[in-house]
Amino acid sequence: MCAEQTGEAGNQFFDEDIPWADATVRRDYEAALGRCIRHFNQLDNLLGDILKTVLQRLGRSDMVEEYVYRADFSQRVRVLDLLRHSTEGQGIARVSVNDLRSVAGERNLLSHAHFEENPSSSEYRLVNRKGRTEQDYTAERIDGVTRRISEAWSALRYVETYYAFADVSLLPDPEA
Repeated sequence: MCAEQTGEAGNQFFDEDIPWADATVRRDYEAALGRCIRHFNQLDNLLGDILKTVLQRLGRSDMVEEYVYRADFSQRVRVLDLLRHSTEGQGIARVSVNDLRSVAGERNLLSHAHFEENPSSSEYRLVNRKGRTEQDYTAERIDGVTRRISEAWSALRYVETYYAFADVSLLPDPEA
């Protein structure tokens, strides 16, 4: 340690009177972000499973690799939108493509933006790769995005159920 840091001048580097932001702000943000990303990943995986099911029912298993395994979420949503108009699209016809795109956009911002915090207050902002900032992404707002993702996931769970039982007859087989 140099001489200036050991005396009175050195204390200026370690001012104990500086107010620091409440750590709960960052902790709550991180917890909300983690929940949001986890729910989105669950939605993404279910979307892939449904696309795979529909493609296989159409006899196009050859397309699964490209449009399910290698496609990103927005590409998968585009494929879903196209498949809604196919002969096997009955189960996915009512899925809101706009809702899927909307939650994907918010998830992308949250996933890729930098959390920039003012160390002397509880204020923070998100800065994306293009330098644009968002200042109103509170933990509560992120939890709202998570709820919307969960609603989209629930809609896809219905679709999954539809295809699981689409070939099940409720009437007894007359030849049995």
